[in-house]
Amino acid sequence: MTTIMASIAVWTNERGVPEGLFWDERRFKGTDTPALLESDYEFVAMHPPTVHPGWRLQGTDDDGRSLVFDVRYVASRCEWILLRMYD
Repeated sequence: MTTIMASIAVWTNERGVPEGLFWDERRFKGTDTPALLESDYEFVAMHPPTVHPGWRLQGTDDDGRSLVFDVRYVASRCEWILLRMYD
């Protein structure tokens, strides 16, 4: 696991669930079903709908490299943040 904490480009579906991202000069297409980060379940339940949950998703680039990403939308800064990345 690598902690990143960097701004990234993320595209989402109509419900705001991440479907892919652009990081490290590469496009990663979502290749699994994104999941809420476990630590966010209780927080989101107590603070809907203003809280933007964190998501974990697997992405695969055009070369076939797959990584797992933890991302969160930060509304106050109008940007997505890459929290962590797993090889």
